[in-house]
Amino acid sequence: MRKSDLLRDCHGALGDLVYDTWSCYLSGPVHCGRCESCRNRYRAFREAGLSDCTLYAAPPGDPADFIRTADGYVHRSCPRAASGGT
Repeated sequence: MRKSDLLRDCHGALGDLVYDTWSCYLSGPVHCGRCESCRNRYRAFREAGLSDCTLYAAPPGDPADFIRTADGYVHRSCPRAASGGT
């Protein structure tokens, strides 16, 4: 099973609680967006066809695909992005 498959199954079972999971190698207030784990998380959301509502300190992908919030960056696919990522 791929990470994207697990993520899709997890989202199906837990809904938006999947956004509360932690993948980052660092222990900051939000995902760093730079480490391998953050980049893998971002890629898995895309491959799973799910919105990525993870709050990142730096965009793990193309910065043009992210919206700057008061606390970091959130992907444009996230419904929360329009409200500043909250």
